[in-house]
Amino acid sequence: MKKHIAFVIALAMLCTIFSACSFVSDTVSVAPESIGDTDVSEQNESQEVSEAESEAESEVVSETPSEPEESAGPREYRIVALGDSITAGYGLDNAETQRYTSLLKSALQSDTCNVSIDNYAVSGHTSSNLLSLLNNGTASTLADADAVILCIGANNVLAPVSSVAYTYLSGCQSTLSSLFAALLKGNDITPYQSTLVSTFNNFAAALESDSTKTAIQNGLYTFQSDLPKIIAAIRDVNPDCVIYYGNIYNPYAQFDVSGIPGVTYDFAAYSDSLVCNINDIIAQNADTLGYTVADVYSAFKTHGGRLVNATLNITTATFNYDPHPNAQGHVVIASVYEEIFDKILAE
Repeated sequence: MKKHIAFVIALAMLCTIFSACSFVSDTVSVAPESIGDTDVSEQNESQEVSEAESEAESEVVSETPSEPEESAGPREYRIVALGDSITAGYGLDNAETQRYTSLLKSALQSDTCNVSIDNYAVSGHTSSNLLSLLNNGTASTLADADAVILCIGANNVLAPVSSVAYTYLSGCQSTLSSLFAALLKGNDITPYQSTLVSTFNNFAAALESDSTKTAIQNGLYTFQSDLPKIIAAIRDVNPDCVIYYGNIYNPYAQFDVSGIPGVTYDFAAYSDSLVCNINDIIAQNADTLGYTVADVYSAFKTHGGRLVNATLNITTATFNYDPHPNAQGHVVIASVYEEIFDKILAE
């Protein structure tokens, strides 16, 4: 009997344990699934709302006109001019406005390009003087230049000639005026004519003297030696700038002595040969040294008008031995460079 009771009690306890295990198992297996289904549904709805709002915002942004970009302003372009009295504007009534660099700046200026030209030219400079200027850093804005205009060498060769002209021809204007007045009045011109013949013959002899020839040859030699050093000095400061070398015009092209009987020396041709010697050196070194020649010589030669102060015309009694360009000459030089820079600034 006791065994039977004990068996019943044990059986009852076992059933109780199985019942408890079944309840725990249901709780663990059902509750998480219910919670999980509810969270996923809410998250999906939230995500769909968020995506719809994002698309709506995107549509609004895409339909809103974009702000116009601010203008970058005109292009800045700096030119540095190096040279002698031609570039300095010697002899002009107002060099600051009439010299070719000032005319060029005005011609190139536009709404889209702000051009500045810094002029470091010095009257009387030879190639050696310019080399010293570059080496001592006087051209302070050279490092910032987009382009360099170079015009040097005339004084190396023509300075000895100008010196001789001053010595022998300084009194010619008075003689020419007297001769012209005698012609108009029908008076005898022989005394004045004889004076002019003597003056020009002495002038020609001085040009052909050994001392003048030596001075000219030394000037050419120095120029040829200085030229690569000048370009190297520019490149040392600014390796990226473009260089334009203006060759030399014939300053005495309109020095016509043919109207003076007894004068056979062709000073215009003599001067032209000297200028061509300089220009040949400039042209022959262009590719090697890396610069472009601005052909001022041809522009003056083909122009036809009076572009230089120097002139001799017996029929009008006009005489001047100053080799510098006049205001119209500077206009022509400016036009040579304007054609070059118009193409550059259009790129």
